[in-house]
Amino acid sequence: MILSLTRALFTVAAFCVFLVSCTSPLLYEETIPDFKAPSDKALCVVIRPMGIYGQYAPLWLDTKCVGGTIGNTITSFEVDPGSHLVMTKINLMSKTKLNFQSGRIYYVLMAAYPIPMVGTGTSLTPMPGSEATAKIEEEQGKIKFTKLNPEYEHKDLDADDLKEELDDYAEWEKKEPEKARAEAEYPGY
Repeated sequence: MILSLTRALFTVAAFCVFLVSCTSPLLYEETIPDFKAPSDKALCVVIRPMGIYGQYAPLWLDTKCVGGTIGNTITSFEVDPGSHLVMTKINLMSKTKLNFQSGRIYYVLMAAYPIPMVGTGTSLTPMPGSEATAKIEEEQGKIKFTKLNPEYEHKDLDADDLKEELDDYAEWEKKEPEKARAEAEYPGY
């Protein structure tokens, strides 16, 4: 009797762990909202068109997990004014550093691609507003809007992670000053 009760409790516990581990990190909506930045903040819109690499990729603003994508999704999050690092990672971290201004929308194209012997890399590229809105219009009905699932335990980065990524970005800035300047001067829309 005690053995069968123990087995039943173990089975229930294992099932609960299974259910928690199966919780999706994202919630999906079929309708893409009209993107409007609030007057006191900026809005960052990340577009990830369909590709063959559809793994989940969290998005961080500095250290805070603010969103995520899989292939063929779009997400958005509000940003306080100032310079911030937007980052994502499947196997390798990628980042863009933008100077956010209140009342503006910042469109970022995300791509995922194979890196032999490593896995899947990602890229984040600021997009001109007209290209972004055309891409969103083109993807209507095919692309889903995502937001973070509050029932999933999203992992923020710590201060050491952020310092490492800022140092890495500073090295890249030295190697690619024109690209870094283009990111820094990206005006938002």
